[in-house]
Amino acid sequence: MYTELQPSVVTYETVPGDIPFFGASQVRKTILTEFFTHPGLAVHVRELGRRLHIAPAVVGRELERLERSGILRSETIGRSRRYSVDEGSEIAQQARSLFNAALGRDLPAASERQATRGE
Repeated sequence: MYTELQPSVVTYETVPGDIPFFGASQVRKTILTEFFTHPGLAVHVRELGRRLHIAPAVVGRELERLERSGILRSETIGRSRRYSVDEGSEIAQQARSLFNAALGRDLPAASERQATRGE
């Protein structure tokens, strides 16, 4: 005897200020806001945690996820690992555009800002 399966429908509720693509993680949203509003920012996990008043372990976990997704990149200098937006990544560019659109902002990439300043 077979049971007919009904298709599943998944819906997402969005909370004002929530960005569906990035999930409901307030920490992720805060981290992305910091990176996307400060072009050229390259920070260590603890430094970013201090800036945002978030525990370094939580920040580190989100930074690793964002790096795996292709939005951020990391560079090890000595014993310090610093994270920054991967400006060469198509995913990072699309994420920035989506992030800005979701928040109603028009924040160009660092390279675009430098071009307008003649650097």
